[in-house]
Formats: sequence, structure tokens, C-alpha cells
Amino acid sequence: MKFFSTAFLILFSFCVSASTTYDRIQITVNDRIITQNEIKIRLAEIIKQGQGQHLPEKKVKELRSQMINLLIEEALLDIRADELSIRITDVQLDAEVDHYRKQNGLSQIEFEELLERRQLTLTDFKIGYLKRTRRTQVINREIRSQISITDEKLRELYDKGEGKTVRVHARHILLVLKQDALPEEVQKVRQKLSGIKKQIESGKSFTEMADLYSQDPSVKQNHGDLGFFGKKEIVREFAEVSFSLEPGTLSEPVRSQHGFHLIEVLDKKDDPPESFDKVKQKLSQQAFKKEFDQKYKAYMKNLKQKARIIRR
Repeated sequence: MKFFSTAFLILFSFCVSASTTYDRIQITVNDRIITQNEIKIRLAEIIKQGQGQHLPEKKVKELRSQMINLLIEEALLDIRADELSIRITDVQLDAEVDHYRKQNGLSQIEFEELLERRQLTLTDFKIGYLKRTRRTQVINREIRSQISITDEKLRELYDKGEGKTVRVHARHILLVLKQDALPEEVQKVRQKLSGIKKQIESGKSFTEMADLYSQDPSVKQNHGDLGFFGKKEIVREFAEVSFSLEPGTLSEPVRSQHGFHLIEVLDKKDDPPESFDKVKQKLSQQAFKKEFDQKYKAYMKNLKQKARIIRR
């Protein structure tokens, strides 16, 4: 079975939307149009990348809003590419498409079969890839080229402890809840966990309450104790709260994809720092990303202020 990068899947969604211009216009960006069907198709592609999981309506609305913003930004980049006279020759495009096919481990036959399954022609694919390449060139020319991360900057970050790794020791009580649970179900579970928290604060043992109430499958072995973990080793919502708490602190109920958690942080520690040379590349990547995100946000804000964006 072949597995494809997120960028590869998004590229295909670009291609699909490129040929869909016959339905109702939703947004205009200067002379560019974004249709209702284009938004619908792109949103479906993003949801599909999440293994087709059923998402609650609130999450779908959030994704739709993000997708609309992305489509507006793509239109602005297309306009800017025209202003900068960025051109891609047929020879360059053919070479880039062939490189992309090989990069994703596809033979020519597998590539053609994939296009067929996606109901795309090679022309559709090339149109989508052409747009993406031009947008990338705009970003490279006007944003990435303006970023310089010096060794002095990296050394400063290292001395401030940016390269260190913090680990947290925590335990939790989990009450399972489906992501698409009804509001009254959400409220019921949240209130139940809040009640459990009050009992612990009144003197009940966390371990005993975890054994009694937690629906984490591993609770029989660890009594809710997760040991030490890094920020990237656990679901995002859990990590954000647990790393923000001081040792000995109980959280409010925290919702994740698994349900609601009651978290108690027991300890925090820094892993032994690695040498500057070992973490230099990691620091460089982090610093570049941070500066790029800031510059991209400011760049897009400027383009949006200058453009005529009409939502219908």
C-alpha cells in the first residue's frame, strides 16, 4: 500500500478545484473567483486526510472557515505571481511533476492509476501543480529570502535554554466521550469529572478515584499514572494543559479526542542539555519557522488590506 505526504494530497485537491468553476460564486478576490463547490471539495479533501473520521459540526465549521481563508490567500498569491511575472515553462513543469512522482515512490503506471482513481487528467494535475509552484516562488522571493538565522542568534537561543527538553510527570482520570457527542452529553460528562475533582480536593485519593472512575484502558496497570513524557508524546490538548500546570496542581476538565481528562501534575524536569552543535540544526529550524510564520502573517495581512475581497 502506498502512503502519500499531506502536501501530495493537498496538491490533488488543488487540481480538483482548478476545474470546478461552473457553480455559484462565493467569494471574489480582485478578479479571481472562489466558488461554493470549490470550497466544498477542498473541505472534503482535508477531512479525508483525517482518515474520514466523523467530526462534530463545530469542528467542520472551523475547518471550513480555515479553508476559505486558505483559498483567499492562494488567490492573493496567484495575483502576486502575475504582478511579479513569474513563469514556469512546459519543460520545467514536466520535470517538476516527474520529480514529484518519484519523490512519492510511484512508477509511471501507478501515477496514472492514481490520477484515474481521483478522476483527474494529467492536464488537471499539471494545472494544480503549476499554481502551487508559482505560489511557492512568490513566498520564496518575498518572504523566505528575507530571513537570515545567524550563528549568533542560535547561540543566544541556546543560552536562553531554547534547546532544552522539558518532561512532565502526570496522572489523569479519563471519562470517554465521542467527538460528535451531543451538547447535553458533553455537559453531563464535564459535570461528573468536576464532581470527581471536588472529591479529590476534599481529601479523596487520586489513585482510588482513578481506579473507580477512569475509563483509560491502562488504569488497572498504572492507576492513572502516566510517568514522565515529552510534549510531543501526548495529545495536544492534554500536553498544553499539563505543561502549563505547576507540580501538585489539578486541572479543570480538559477535552481531547478521547474524552475529558482530569490532570494532576506531579513533577517536572529538564532533560540533560545537549551540546550546542547537536541542537544547532533543530534550533535553526525552530527559529526559521517562528520568523517565517510572523513574516507570512504580516505579508498576508498587507495583501488582504490592498485587495478587493467580497464575500457573497
